[in-house]
Amino acid sequence: MSAAQLVESYGGVVISIVVLVAVELAARQGSPRMAAVAASLPTGLPLALFIMSSKAWAAAGSSQTSVQATLINFSDAVLRGTLGTFAFAVAMSLAARRGLGVASMLACAYAAWLAVFAGLGVVQRFFSAAESKGD
Repeated sequence: MSAAQLVESYGGVVISIVVLVAVELAARQGSPRMAAVAASLPTGLPLALFIMSSKAWAAAGSSQTSVQATLINFSDAVLRGTLGTFAFAVAMSLAARRGLGVASMLACAYAAWLAVFAGLGVVQRFFSAAESKGD
């Protein structure tokens, strides 16, 4: 098994375990900020980028143009997801400040994530449709 295959197969699991251990250690030390930093590190994105790139290059008949198109689509989707995650964090923080419990905080946070993610999808489709009409 090559290094690329090992990373594709087990990289996510290893990164997840390392992040969970870091969060646990920070929580044991009584440091919510360090736990939050460990939880929000961009660990999955580099791994996903590597996997998407290697799969795009491995695709039959791949060219620089097709790989670049795949990476652009991936990056655009990551941006959309990241903005949704930002909305998740803001809603979670606001809910905590209102005195809500964990279940309510998560409900508010997921609702905010869904609203932003779906809203950005509508905006993206609108601009894609307008762009194709201009061609």
